[in-house]
Amino acid sequence: SIVWDGSRYAIAYESKRTDGNLDVFFMHLGRAGEPPPRDQVSISATEDIESSPVLVTNGVGSVRAAYVRVATEPVYGGVSRAFVQGTIPVRTRPVRSRSDPSIVQPTCADPAPLSNPNSRLFPGRLVDDYIVLLKFGFNVNVEGTRLAEKHNFAIQEFFTIIPAFVASLDGPKVAALRCEPSVQIIEFSHTNIPPP
Repeated sequence: SIVWDGSRYAIAYESKRTDGNLDVFFMHLGRAGEPPPRDQVSISATEDIESSPVLVTNGVGSVRAAYVRVATEPVYGGVSRAFVQGTIPVRTRPVRSRSDPSIVQPTCADPAPLSNPNSRLFPGRLVDDYIVLLKFGFNVNVEGTRLAEKHNFAIQEFFTIIPAFVASLDGPKVAALRCEPSVQIIEFSHTNIPPP
């Protein structure tokens, strides 16, 4: 999993231990020509197997992680369960903001946050890809499908560990989704560049 935390890219990944089990870690990627940040943090490193880390950020330095752990406690009986790690402490540095006239402002009083709206690099784009994180308690297959039908877009991928989906959205659709009560946050994913 890779996200933009407001100042740089952060990744979550699996690492195999000498005993063959997996742990999950978090770190930032360095900028070209700079030394690596060396800020690796363990998301979860227990005797159990942890895998499939997914990061979510608010775009201003706060990063959370979800992951799968084979829960060996007697109450769970050795089944795979999803866990959410609290906010991962990260070092941040200020980022110069660039305004983007293509960002359509929502019309509701309390819109869901739009994470990292100024990270797009390519002008003249048609649509961008976003990760839409739903509030916990919503079934992503049901609510995601309802939102897609209501706002006329296609979902590219559903996440099952956390209630989220990926979709290509234009500015007005992003603004409309930010006003949906089921939406927790919308995260910019990447840009689709129009063909030449």
